[in-house]
Amino acid sequence: MNLAPVEQYFAQYLSVVETRHLNKNGVIESDPIIKLEKKYCDQLADMLYPQSDSDEDGANRAKLKEKFKNMKYEIPLPKNLIVMGTVNMDETTFGFSRKVLDRAMTIEMNEVDLAGGLEDTDKERFGIAAADILPTAVEGKDVYAENKELCDKVIGYLQQVNDVLEDTPFKIAYRTRNEFLVYAVNRGEDNLTEALDEMTSMKILSRIEGDQDKVGHVLEGLEQVMMASGLAEDGLSRKKVKAMAKRLNSGYTSYWN
Repeated sequence: MNLAPVEQYFAQYLSVVETRHLNKNGVIESDPIIKLEKKYCDQLADMLYPQSDSDEDGANRAKLKEKFKNMKYEIPLPKNLIVMGTVNMDETTFGFSRKVLDRAMTIEMNEVDLAGGLEDTDKERFGIAAADILPTAVEGKDVYAENKELCDKVIGYLQQVNDVLEDTPFKIAYRTRNEFLVYAVNRGEDNLTEALDEMTSMKILSRIEGDQDKVGHVLEGLEQVMMASGLAEDGLSRKKVKAMAKRLNSGYTSYWN
């Protein structure tokens, strides 16, 4: 996805995805990603049921045009649309701005198993039920009232993170808070520490880059917060922080290897 700057071809989606919300019926809605003109809908009816001597075609064409009269000529983002892409982070590709990273989940796949992937596998075993991945909430307010105790723990952790990030360009705000809350509630109380670990890697550490003066104290502070919150030493976030701190010896570090 980063052979060209993402903002140059994906700006409309990144903008519309910010408008998602639960309506009064608990259904996820968004602003339109595509707007149609009525004349194109009428042309579609004519293409599907072209002029002919068939009474059935004429009736179907008229029925479809009648339906179009009562339609909104726009298509929102459906909740079953999930955009996934792969990127390479090297000198031949474009990096991501924090605006893009704020709207994405970053999953690293750096481990290589040279002995893996050589055997035949049953493709059916990779099936995932829709209910396991389709969202039922969008913002923190959608889950807070029914999960106040869990959400308050997450907010307390994020406040400690923001205390470390104070006066830096890496400080997080409401979008990241909302995604932490929704993610943690979906994972459940028993998996809170793992959820914080995964989200810290995806949504906080991916934003951090710079030299010793800019990020040295940030990495040290985040490491202390993670330790105090019980994040495992061999978890995603603490391993990544250690790797980023080690790369500072070369004068610069970032999330990306």
